[in-house]
Amino acid sequence: MTYPIFPKSAALGFVSETPDFASELIQMNGGGVRSIVRRSRPLRRLSFAYNNGLVANFRAIVEKIEECRGSGYPALIRDWRHYSVEDQVFGTGDGTTNGIQLVIAFGGTRPYDFPVKFLDEDDGDIVVKSNGVVKAIASKVDGLVVPTAPWAVGETLTWTGRYYVACRLEASAQGVTIDGPNGAYATIQTMSAIEDINA
Repeated sequence: MTYPIFPKSAALGFVSETPDFASELIQMNGGGVRSIVRRSRPLRRLSFAYNNGLVANFRAIVEKIEECRGSGYPALIRDWRHYSVEDQVFGTGDGTTNGIQLVIAFGGTRPYDFPVKFLDEDDGDIVVKSNGVVKAIASKVDGLVVPTAPWAVGETLTWTGRYYVACRLEASAQGVTIDGPNGAYATIQTMSAIEDINA
């Protein structure tokens, strides 16, 4: 699926919330504390503004909002807190040419994988390696990497590159303020978006 891509260079005051596991703290009558964690894989929430840009440039931003019908469909946004990896392990060779999904592994005592589907290759292609040696890739649609020759059995697979997060805007309409000489500048004060894991 192809989604509109929001500009990467214009957002100011970018806020990327820590991943949301939808956890809830419950205070028991006896004074104890319990918690509920509703998600094993968290959602990302982003907020950002486009300030004092040229009206001509804002037309492109508004077109992206129109293209995704406000909050109706996802858009691809760079999460400035985490948008690239280097030599990230994503699997082990199994002797086949089956596709393997790119992921980002977050560690700690409760690790989880963040699947990467939307690659940002504006500044160069992703690099896939098998035991540190660059591997030729036949396709990488939706982050599913298919090699031109079988993965070597038991070898560690890594990737380096950048990616987008598919998000839906949380408000269907955005306010655009026009200012400056002859209405030359525009501002969108704040937009907020939440990750769409079904995109």
